[in-house]
Amino acid sequence: MEPIHTHISRQYNSELEDIRAKVLQMGGLVEQQIEEALNALVKGDVALGEAVIMDDTKVNRLEVAIDEECNQIIARRQPAAGDLRLVAAV
Repeated sequence: MEPIHTHISRQYNSELEDIRAKVLQMGGLVEQQIEEALNALVKGDVALGEAVIMDDTKVNRLEVAIDEECNQIIARRQPAAGDLRLVAAV
């Protein structure tokens, strides 16, 4: 992801950075799940496949948290062009 530009409000910068960090965290979880799902498929490991399915709730919760945070930023901060694209793309 691109670096976040500095703003006058440190709180705003912190909010944007938090979104960025959560998206990266979610991406890491998804990457791990894909790897484990492929291993489960190749090895025929049903237990591992079920564990991957159970872990999907972590990704779902993180997605909801990110969506809520983006909506709050749009409502409170009314981001300008570049920041709006960042928040909307997430």
